[in-house]
Amino acid sequence: MKARTSDLLDAESIDRFTTPSAARWLLAALGEWAVIAVALAAAIRWQHWYVWIPAAIVIGSRQNALGILTHEGTHKNAARSLYWNDLLSNWLASYPLGVSAEGFRTAHLTHHARLEMPDDPSRLGFDTVPEDWHFPMTRWKILTMLMRDISGIGQAKSSVALLKYVWSTKRRSQGKTIAGGYRKHVVRIALLHGTVIAIAVATHTLPVYLLLWVFPNFTLNLALYRVRGGAEHCALAPNHLRYTRDTIDPLLTTRTVVPNPVMKVFALPHNVSYHLEHHLYPDVPFFRLRALHERLMQDAEFRERAHITYGHRALLRELTSEIPSPSIQSTPFAETRAAS
Repeated sequence: MKARTSDLLDAESIDRFTTPSAARWLLAALGEWAVIAVALAAAIRWQHWYVWIPAAIVIGSRQNALGILTHEGTHKNAARSLYWNDLLSNWLASYPLGVSAEGFRTAHLTHHARLEMPDDPSRLGFDTVPEDWHFPMTRWKILTMLMRDISGIGQAKSSVALLKYVWSTKRRSQGKTIAGGYRKHVVRIALLHGTVIAIAVATHTLPVYLLLWVFPNFTLNLALYRVRGGAEHCALAPNHLRYTRDTIDPLLTTRTVVPNPVMKVFALPHNVSYHLEHHLYPDVPFFRLRALHERLMQDAEFRERAHITYGHRALLRELTSEIPSPSIQSTPFAETRAAS
């Protein structure tokens, strides 16, 4: 039986949970940029490999966090005003990463509207790089994929597939466009990065831009995206049944992972791992997702049917174990618990 979101929360609670706050989003974004600034300053001050490698790791993890804040802007959860939502999201999160909130919004909202259906645009990686997104797979294969992402060796197809998705390139191939058009955003991104490059050349810090911004963005950031992507919708149904649904039901197709403190800070900031709650109520901003989770866990039906995984050790077991067919899965929505 498909659960309706109206059965889980009353209208008053929905209104309370879905109120955005530009101040909260801005504080989160400025916090990420403050960490990035400290890492960059340390690398410029002490130009040694044992400073640059940790700096690259820190910056890559914060680029991942900026991507999550871009996702907030995609859902118009950064500010009440769409103008300010897109302005803040683009210039403080999206453009520095080489994407746009409007471009991502087009494909991503379709993903929500067509979740795990044949025309869900998020199936792009599943179709074009099946060796990366078909589960189960061995722990060794997962490790080698992450190392490939981090090193930048042999992951061009994955990077291209991700860029096509976040830029909604399928619409362009169909002769359609995104809000404001593609050219406007490409020009702005080029101007932003061109200005940074000019300043870096003038100050003899171009290696800082290339090695501590561009390289982490296409390596560690991609690896952390893979960690999120694997957790959100993978290994919940056999591969031959994915993207075959004719109705939307997040309770059947989406997983929430409750992370340990290290993973929460490094890989899954801003409550992004409460993904089931996000699909049920995509208008809830990031800073209320944990409270929403706690509220929904008070509902007996949600507790029984929701797929909640506690810790990434438990998630790893799910991704590496045989996936039962829904017809023979005896407890399809039982919580998976493990020490994390």
